[in-house]
Amino acid sequence: MKKEILRQEEHEDGSYTIVEKTTQTPEDGFVRHKHRERGHSRTVYIKGHATTVTYESTNPKTMLKAMLLIYPFAVLMLGGMFWLLITLAKEDPKAVASLKLMLTLAVVVIGWSFFHTLQGIRKRMKESREKERQAMDE
Repeated sequence: MKKEILRQEEHEDGSYTIVEKTTQTPEDGFVRHKHRERGHSRTVYIKGHATTVTYESTNPKTMLKAMLLIYPFAVLMLGGMFWLLITLAKEDPKAVASLKLMLTLAVVVIGWSFFHTLQGIRKRMKESREKERQAMDE
């Protein structure tokens, strides 16, 4: 297996960004991979040719931008799915009530995770600003 770092940046605030390419050949034998299928993640072992590109960043600005793209998309998809299910189940009031309860729970979980993630990003940004101030004072 051959790993190649395509880009590696270390930012002034101590965060980093790494883009890495991994190339696998049949000679490597069976290699463990995380595989996503229909929303479920599972571990599979692959033997053969495979190329994987991974992006890893601890830069809070990048994380904030990604979060502001991912969460609204998830909310729109979830809302559309529940709207479709409720319109299909209009004839059964119990089904509509249970779907509304599930929608409420999903909104609460997504809202909590959004604000929890936002709080973590703000904390990291505050820490990086403090590091920058300390570096400037020295």
